[in-house]
Amino acid sequence: MPPGSPCRVLAIGLDAAEPSLVRALAERGDLPTLRTLLDTGRSGSMASPADIGSGAVWPTFVSGQTPSVHGIHAFWSWDARRMGLYPASLDHLTPFWRRAEPAGRTTGVFDVPFAPRPGAVRGFEIAEWGPHDAILGRMHVVPPALANSVQAIGGQHPITGFLDASTSGWALDGVLDACLAGVAQRARLAEHLLREEAPDLFLAVFTEIHRASHVLWHTTAASAGQPAVAPAAGTRGLGDLYRAVDRHLGRLVAAAGERAAILVFSLHGMRETRGVPLLLDPLFRAAGLATARRPTVLAKLKRWTPIGIKRLYHRVTPRPVSLQLARPGLTPRYDWSRTRAFPLYTDQHGWVRVNLVGREAEGIVPPGQYGQTCAEIERLLYELRTDDGAPVVRRVLRTAGDDGAGAPARLPDLVVHWTPAANAGPFRLRMPPIACDLAATKLTGQHAPDGFWVLRSPRAGGPASGRVVAAEELGQVILDQLAGS
Repeated sequence: MPPGSPCRVLAIGLDAAEPSLVRALAERGDLPTLRTLLDTGRSGSMASPADIGSGAVWPTFVSGQTPSVHGIHAFWSWDARRMGLYPASLDHLTPFWRRAEPAGRTTGVFDVPFAPRPGAVRGFEIAEWGPHDAILGRMHVVPPALANSVQAIGGQHPITGFLDASTSGWALDGVLDACLAGVAQRARLAEHLLREEAPDLFLAVFTEIHRASHVLWHTTAASAGQPAVAPAAGTRGLGDLYRAVDRHLGRLVAAAGERAAILVFSLHGMRETRGVPLLLDPLFRAAGLATARRPTVLAKLKRWTPIGIKRLYHRVTPRPVSLQLARPGLTPRYDWSRTRAFPLYTDQHGWVRVNLVGREAEGIVPPGQYGQTCAEIERLLYELRTDDGAPVVRRVLRTAGDDGAGAPARLPDLVVHWTPAANAGPFRLRMPPIACDLAATKLTGQHAPDGFWVLRSPRAGGPASGRVVAAEELGQVILDQLAGS
């Protein structure tokens, strides 16, 4: 195909697919489609802002902006005006694929995580058919006339709510079976859309790998701190899901045609975990950084509710209702007049906000003391040791400089990366003598920062093999392929 000629593009996201596991399975011959793409195309690593939070990854890809601009780092976003957590708003994001419209190209977008509500496009957009994080709350289809076809071909995804093995009652075999069924339904609908709607750009994401990896990561035979390896033949687990996605990926590549550019990518990967430390709140209170009010009666009842009742609640309660009921209890009740810094609810890293005057509605830290306060917290965290002397904190990342005027409006000020000792199980600090429990102990997989990309194009252009592509750049790579530049 001559340089500059427009091209059809098929872009497939594998949400949270771990690069080391993809390579191991491909090299063993378990992923023939990806193996062929790797052998005949160009490939490299993806760099994403997962070191801030996994929730920052997809908004960065969608908008082409860094988290410091779009301000999203997690499902729950801090609202400094209301001093509370609320589901992240996506309305301010402008997806990169809508920039293809002035050139007269048609687009089809299917289930991109953390994308804003579908708008008017030349083509179609389908959001939250089978999401991992249901921020919009329900499926949206544009144009609406396509909704009947989506339901008839795709049906309803087997997993309709948040998948948490600790509360939902899912057996692990049931998780795998549901995700395998979801992959098959998703692929059937994607192939129908690709053939019948025939957009110039078709962008679709398989979210099932993300769902399953949190509770099935132990089936990859990965060890702590080491890359995943291909599980033994005949071992039922996450490898089966990767193989199923690869088979369906082959059908989509064939449906796109030989003259299409094919991009397969993962914005971030996975690693082993045994839980999330619940340390920052008791630590900050012990260090005099925060002062808590008495917990509410509802919070006490939630803490002591039997797991069977919790499972029943999650099965029968509509997700919007459960989110509304859960929101007030996600942040401890602080006395803001005596709280200089406080942790945010997290499912991964530690996230810290400074109670900054002029930013927080009840801020008490003057802007001139912002950098000093961050440095004080960093020193406290880096000095932490378990009873047996192991460090607890590997890294503390600042999202802004020392100037309080440049503090992020919605992001955490500090992001705490834990050591393996902190994630391995309950522990006790040497000083201050605090016992730390872990949350989400049923999860065996946690987000890792590195992803991968592989591109096979009928013409020259695009990133060179081996190049690290940033998440905010990938949308432009896709548009360049579409335009022939």
